Amino acid sequence: MHRNYVKRLIESPLPPLAEDERIYLKVPYMARSFAKYCHCGFDSEKKLWFTGAYNFNLRGLVEMYEVDESTSDKARCLLGIALETVDRDELMVKIQKYYDDKKAEVA
Repeated sequence: MHRNYVKRLIESPLPPLAEDERIYLKVPYMARSFAKYCHCGFDSEKKLWFTGAYNFNLRGLVEMYEVDESTSDKARCLLGIALETVDRDELMVKIQKYYDDKKAEVA
């Protein structure tokens, strides 16, 4: 594998998130390095750190930093699914079911 590709996977293992799937966190400036280490992204327009429901560190991040009010209802729903699920494979199934249910509502 190409060295830069592997480096990018290690630095940012999570897929890009749509804005309505971002769980915004109130991370203080002093903790920005830790947020980056935990694979959070930074929204330069909102000046907030964010992560997604698939982040392995989600439970700890939510316990340490508050979820910001600007987090969408969809992201809050995904957050709830992630926090009630311990097994990663089960989480994938539950989130896929969430999207399938949403798609069925539209149709």
